[in-house]
Amino acid sequence: MPDNKKTNIIDLVMTEEEFLKDDSKIILILPGTIRSKKNSRQKHYAKTKTGKLIQFSAASDSYRAWEQRARQATQDQMNISGIIYPMICKFKLEVKAFMAGNLMDLDAVHTAVMDALEGIVWKNDKQIAQFSDQSCVVKEKVYPRTEVIIEKLED
Repeated sequence: MPDNKKTNIIDLVMTEEEFLKDDSKIILILPGTIRSKKNSRQKHYAKTKTGKLIQFSAASDSYRAWEQRARQATQDQMNISGIIYPMICKFKLEVKAFMAGNLMDLDAVHTAVMDALEGIVWKNDKQIAQFSDQSCVVKEKVYPRTEVIIEKLED
């Protein structure tokens, strides 16, 4: 990533005090092309409490690798800003996914971001009360990334 992109990321992140003002937002940049959590073809099995064997699909390897990079980038950006996390409030979420490969549907993008940032930005993804109409998925080969804009909602 070019140096000017790193500078812009740091400039976009704000302090917790600034965020807690009524109309403040946090902007996070997650590197790389976001991956779908549901594309794994690996079959896993588990027993229920009654002993019944059930089959399920785990998150794909590519998603887990993206999630690890996204979580590290988020922690780095939150540490720079001085925001104490995870925060306990309701949020409005805007996600702009700039993808190098095949485009995912917006619902899968929202799910991947909410799960990746759980425990870092918010304690539980149930705190996401609204999605912005500005969320989108766009083709971008040069600088694939996911921009996450988080707005605190009144309780």
